[in-house]
Amino acid sequence: MREKLKQLANDSIIYGISSVVTRFLSFILTPLYSNFLSTSQFDYLIYIFSFTTLLSVVYSLGMETTYLRYYEKNNLETSKKAFTYAYASINVFSLLITILIIVFSEQIIQITPYYSQIGAKDILILAAFIPFIDVLTYIPFNYLRIANKALMLSIIRLVSSIASLGLHYYLIVNLSYQAEGAIWSQIGANSISFLILIPLIINNLTGIFDKDLFKSMLRYAVGLLPGLISLALLQVIDKPLIKYITNNELSITNYQVNLRLAVPMLIFVSIFDFAYQPFFIKHSSESDSKSMFGRVLTYYILASSFLFLIISFFIRYFAIMPVFDGNIINSKYWDGLSMIPIILLAYFFYGLYVNFSIGSIVEKKTLYNSIVLISGVITNFAANLILVPLFDFYGAAYSLLISFIVVACLMYILNRKIFPIEFEFRNIIKIVLITLFAYSVPFVVDIFVDSMILSIFVKVFAILLMVFFYVYFDVVKSGELKSLSKILFFKK
Repeated sequence: MREKLKQLANDSIIYGISSVVTRFLSFILTPLYSNFLSTSQFDYLIYIFSFTTLLSVVYSLGMETTYLRYYEKNNLETSKKAFTYAYASINVFSLLITILIIVFSEQIIQITPYYSQIGAKDILILAAFIPFIDVLTYIPFNYLRIANKALMLSIIRLVSSIASLGLHYYLIVNLSYQAEGAIWSQIGANSISFLILIPLIINNLTGIFDKDLFKSMLRYAVGLLPGLISLALLQVIDKPLIKYITNNELSITNYQVNLRLAVPMLIFVSIFDFAYQPFFIKHSSESDSKSMFGRVLTYYILASSFLFLIISFFIRYFAIMPVFDGNIINSKYWDGLSMIPIILLAYFFYGLYVNFSIGSIVEKKTLYNSIVLISGVITNFAANLILVPLFDFYGAAYSLLISFIVVACLMYILNRKIFPIEFEFRNIIKIVLITLFAYSVPFVVDIFVDSMILSIFVKVFAILLMVFFYVYFDVVKSGELKSLSKILFFKK
């Protein structure tokens, strides 16, 4: 088991290094947007990006995970068929929808809150190309995942992210573009990824049509798609709802800026999901798989708890650092800094959902995922309608947390029935209690002493104390620590 966990950790770290670097480059866009875009343009850009995020998921048709499931390492012909059918399905569908958006752009813009904004229609048409070009890379990237070519995938993503950052800086800072500068930058970055992947795409295409295989893939994908759309809605529906309920540009931009400050936790969950899905598909049939997956959950909770403390403790100091003749985050958005721990917890429960969804994917019962995620969307929608009028954009943060708790709990209940995993509840309880204790220490000290330097010192001490307790209470095994240290420092 330890060797398999080392492979998962190794892939996660390779994906992680590239993802941290690329997401950090993207993260730099937060101060750029908050300091160089007008509130109205930033508001519209948030709305547009919510739209393109949802379209990217719809365009995928569920074929990303479907391709992973039908890829056969020892059967090149079947793998090429699966690649071709998934890739062709996505491209044809996304092309048709993009054409429809362009043709009916006037009608679409009329049903949004931005119909009177100058240039809104042109920006919508331009934005339609972001998901269209983006999905051209989905299946090739998944080929690199399943073929254990993590380094190549990471390099391509890094190149794309550097290009995106450079284009953003040139168009928005140098040329003073507004929302359209951000959209052109994203189109350019996506195009670079696609161009790099063209040889790989050509090499994996085949002209052989297998009707039975194609129908089987479609059936599997159809079961996934409602869940994928629901997952995307969970992460974007709050922004349009804040806009409609409050009609306040500052509320939606304040929410978005501080949401992005919690993105390191989402990065971690995405890295984990990216590495874990092909891992558990490969090893699910092995005799020790269920105990191994249980151990993985323990390490997920341990790592995410550690990350939660670091971000919660220090993100405020980062936000107020001086830059661009101002601060990392424009001071008009500081009102939302206290919502960051709420968002971090929401993403933590999203990671629990990822862990609990193993059974439905392995057993090809993806309808369960769809039912669970649709329940989450309904919960999120209802909670926003109740909480946003009461707490403004903080209500959206609480709604996101509540919906992901619902999703994780429902997925756990279903997973116990179809693919019961031997979770290490004793260790999980230890981690939760240790984390709560470490989280509370600085707040107790702050009640009695008002000193930023002392506060930082106490927070660092609390994190070190937490690590000590993890080892002392045997949550982390010494052998696993040695293995992890070798991976982290690239030792054989």
